[in-house]
Amino acid sequence: MQLAVILRRTALFFIAFLWLPAATGAAERCHFPWLFPPAEKLPASGPTQAWGVHLHADARKAVLEGPVELLHSKGRLHADRAEWIRLPHQLFRAVGHVTLETPKLLLQAQELTYSRYEKVMTGRNLRFQTRDRRYRGQATQLRDERTRGQAHMQEAAITSCPLGRDDWLLHAKRLRLDRKKQRIYAHHAWLTIHDVPVLYTPYISYPTSRRGSGFLMPRLESYKSPNRTDTSWLVGIPYYFNLAPDYDDTLTFYQMQDRGTLLDNEFRLLTRHGRGTLLGGFIQDEALGRDRWRWQFNGSYHLTPTLTASADWADVSDKDFFADLPLDPNLKTETHRKRTLKLEWKPSPDFSTWVAHEDWLLLRNHGYDYERRPEVGLHWTRRLTDAVDTHLNISGTDFEIPIAGHGKPEGWRYVFHPTLGGQWEEEWGSYGFKAQLKGNRYSLNDGRTPAFWVPLAEVHGQLVFERLAPEWGKGWKQTLEPRVQFSWVPRVDDQLAAPKFDSSTRSLSFDNLFVLNRFSGSDRVGDTQRLSMALTSRLLTEKGKERLRFAVGQAFWLLPRYIGLDGLSKDTTPASDYFVLGRLSSHHLFLDTTAQFHRRDISLDNLITRWRLHGSGWRWLGQLKWENVGSDSESQSLLTGAHIQLGRGWSLGTFWEVNLTENRAVEQLHGLGYESCCWRGEIQVDETRLDDGRYNYAIRFVLTLKGIGSGGRRFDQQLKDKLNF
Repeated sequence: MQLAVILRRTALFFIAFLWLPAATGAAERCHFPWLFPPAEKLPASGPTQAWGVHLHADARKAVLEGPVELLHSKGRLHADRAEWIRLPHQLFRAVGHVTLETPKLLLQAQELTYSRYEKVMTGRNLRFQTRDRRYRGQATQLRDERTRGQAHMQEAAITSCPLGRDDWLLHAKRLRLDRKKQRIYAHHAWLTIHDVPVLYTPYISYPTSRRGSGFLMPRLESYKSPNRTDTSWLVGIPYYFNLAPDYDDTLTFYQMQDRGTLLDNEFRLLTRHGRGTLLGGFIQDEALGRDRWRWQFNGSYHLTPTLTASADWADVSDKDFFADLPLDPNLKTETHRKRTLKLEWKPSPDFSTWVAHEDWLLLRNHGYDYERRPEVGLHWTRRLTDAVDTHLNISGTDFEIPIAGHGKPEGWRYVFHPTLGGQWEEEWGSYGFKAQLKGNRYSLNDGRTPAFWVPLAEVHGQLVFERLAPEWGKGWKQTLEPRVQFSWVPRVDDQLAAPKFDSSTRSLSFDNLFVLNRFSGSDRVGDTQRLSMALTSRLLTEKGKERLRFAVGQAFWLLPRYIGLDGLSKDTTPASDYFVLGRLSSHHLFLDTTAQFHRRDISLDNLITRWRLHGSGWRWLGQLKWENVGSDSESQSLLTGAHIQLGRGWSLGTFWEVNLTENRAVEQLHGLGYESCCWRGEIQVDETRLDDGRYNYAIRFVLTLKGIGSGGRRFDQQLKDKLNF
């Protein structure tokens, strides 16, 4: 699909929704008026005080006519008439324009009655509001049983909206508030949004303040899987089980058009010994005529104070599971997913040993990559002086590829890697050294046992010059920091007989000018006699916070390099390209750019830029990556998104992942939302192009009723996750 077509489709989508009437209510600054003006403070203690106009009393009852006011440490009451009936049940009755104020509640009623003997309060035709103004409502009948801590209402309605704004109401034939459990239970309940009924349930319960079991907001989505030509509807009804303070469970019933019912479950555990999340789902797919399932676990647990087990593991019934069933948006476009198991023993901060397993969950159009089955390792560190320390890393790893016909070597690799380093900090700068020994031995399945030893060493130093920079601000400083490093790694041809399990060229980074090994991984150690230099300047505020950084650097080789990833290849280039780093940080802007320029004509070779720009009511995030400029393998990719508050409660969001080289969108997500003081609604459109050319398309509705719950993830939350900000 061409980029222009996608842009037109997106524009039409948003234009179609801009007609939404302003009758949804202007989301002005939230103001929650009182049901009636409350007293500033109730008395801390003392007897009940009463005021009225006329008093009639005898041995059986006393009548005070109004206006009447009663004041006690537990509340304040106003009414037209008040009666005390001493016998037989010690009743108190207030009639006419009754208002009752307690430390937690404001209440208006036509009549209130309180039995001191039964400790029960009844009322009719009442309105109420919590003192924190989180909830308000009304009912025709009330029975409040103080001993049991329960209030029963008939023909009730409750909302979190302010007075005069009935954007949503939860109605119920019978409603029970349990103050001890802090839950609301409603029977024969229905939800109205702007007086339009949208949902009915014979029973519902939800917590008023703390976590509690009950139904959560439903999920509604229209989607098109890449194997289907028509769109389908998905409705998810989650139920939350508050099992204990340190673990809970959420069971979701998904009804999928043309596919049937999917049960998906999430169990979470969080204790002082560990944490974990277990996911599981199952469906008898009517469209394909077979069972489909998934499960996933992620977590860690301290078996003993020094022994920790951790896992990040998943499995699915088939490779198209996440593309066909929109349960995990992070996996719908992936071709494979890493899975790990690890057991680590760490008796002290200086020593640890572990055994781990790492492989891949293979999804659509997967390639092949090495799996570690298993890996055992040891790490030891020791500080010899305040400035000098030593490290030792030993590991053994079995590398396998679980795909037939790949033709790659497999087997064990044993690594012995000691390090001795020193770092001295002075007022004028710093200096230090590092010496390493890299030893590898292999036991391959084809019978070969290559081995090699490579020493590595480097010395480095840095000066720091400072000057006051009043032109930028009072107390600001500018630094000039020259840095130099000499590194030495001899040529060892024995390593070229070893397989290349995990070594590769390093990705673009300014710090690569100063790494000892030219390659990542452990199978190749590049020969190097190199002088690396860089010049950095920083701009610091009066409090020492960095606002601006600019650095430029280059490496100079004193001898040719011979060790390559795939064999001997003499490289006589005397110097590296120029590396430039620029970073700007302020209250509203963060910009980080690393660029690589060709050493001869200063033309751009590689570039990666990340930015975050935000203001009042808007945010723009992005990442641009431009690699191998001017070559046959040139590639450009852009990830960018913005979220804007349009005013009057409306917000608009958009995210794009674009392959600029091929002029096509890999993924796009758009959201249009409206938020008032007591609810928030958002419609999202998501379109993803898979690696095999197929498309995944979805429309989601995300509704949040403040005080009850939310269904789905908001656009602004997804935007931060996608761009890792």
